[in-house]
Amino acid sequence: MEAVLIFIDGTICDMRHRIPAMGTEKFFSEENLAKDKPTQGSVECLNELAEVYELVYIGARPDIYTDATHKWLLDAGFPEGKVYLGSSQQERLDIVKELKKRFVFRAGIGDRWDDNELHLELGCQSFILKEWSPDWDVVRKHLEMKLAPRVRYSQFNAEDIKKELLQRYELEQPLSCRFYDFGMNDIYLIRAGNTNYYLRISLAGIHQRIDYLEEMNIIKTLAERGIRAAVPVKMAHAAGSDNPFVWELAAPEGIRYAALFTEAPKQPSEDNESCAFHLGRMLAMLHRTADEENFRVSREPIDMRQLTEKPLAGIRPYLENRPADYRCLKEGAAPPSSRAAPLLPAIWPQNPVLPPFPAFQGENKYGYPQSPCAGCEGSHPACAGLKNGRTIPAPVPVPRIHGSTSHKLPHPP
Repeated sequence: MEAVLIFIDGTICDMRHRIPAMGTEKFFSEENLAKDKPTQGSVECLNELAEVYELVYIGARPDIYTDATHKWLLDAGFPEGKVYLGSSQQERLDIVKELKKRFVFRAGIGDRWDDNELHLELGCQSFILKEWSPDWDVVRKHLEMKLAPRVRYSQFNAEDIKKELLQRYELEQPLSCRFYDFGMNDIYLIRAGNTNYYLRISLAGIHQRIDYLEEMNIIKTLAERGIRAAVPVKMAHAAGSDNPFVWELAAPEGIRYAALFTEAPKQPSEDNESCAFHLGRMLAMLHRTADEENFRVSREPIDMRQLTEKPLAGIRPYLENRPADYRCLKEGAAPPSSRAAPLLPAIWPQNPVLPPFPAFQGENKYGYPQSPCAGCEGSHPACAGLKNGRTIPAPVPVPRIHGSTSHKLPHPP
């Protein structure tokens, strides 16, 4: 869904009664903020806009008043929307630079020419209305107010993707690009000379930009530690950038994030026992690396909201005509929720860190433990095996998982 940026003070909020207190603590007091009035016609027009666009509010206020401002907007009858505040024009410019990475803006609405500067930064249509007395019919006339069919999923043309790749990467010629697979991501197979790459394009609205940047850092670290993985390819002219791997594509359904990966090294093994052993070895290496590197991610923790409440909210619209079925699902989710909730803080903390790998006392020449870890009486399966005198076989080539493309491209951690 496209978005519209709405300036608060002077555009939708008449706060002239506070002007005599400007420069004092009373100017932004919650008591005075609560006395602000919506400008004429603003509530009606914004509710019409909310039927078609996602609304994002921005104001010339210190950000400590975000909650009070959000409360005023809802109490005044304005539709729900994210609220961002900045005292200075530079702060607001910095805000919109970040916002354009998260939203596709159709228009911005303000009442001063410095608001137009924000709209220019977004590259969207700009409406500058009269301060305190905006003419909302101007917005209705020039901004599409009819609800267009929403796009849930779109697919990029392979030739257009090829042009993007040529602009962003130094790849060997000739270059070919074709759609390869889809699921949680769209995958394109890229052939550069005699080398295969895979372009992964996320679905819109699944994760934020920071999530993908953190993922790239984790994958790079795993590869540096000897774990065979498809690693991200750095874009050309990205020196000094905090984002040399992830780029954005504006799709009808919203911003989608793209990253190019090498093809993971493949050394197939037909020995099922060896396959199982080396899969376990790889998982152990993942755990050990996570423990030593102390990876932390910004994604939401796995709590009861993620496990039950959020899925139920997604299912509910499809069961509006089947209330008994929805009630059955909701009641079925309640007992596991009550049993699991007390355990979750210990299993998955607020800032999740992958669980530690046991600290074994010494390793053999292959990098595997040769004696049980300190203080262990054989409680770990690996330690129990060592204690009972079982030997660990020498490594064989890392297997490829047949019948799957998961070995070629990593999914978000």
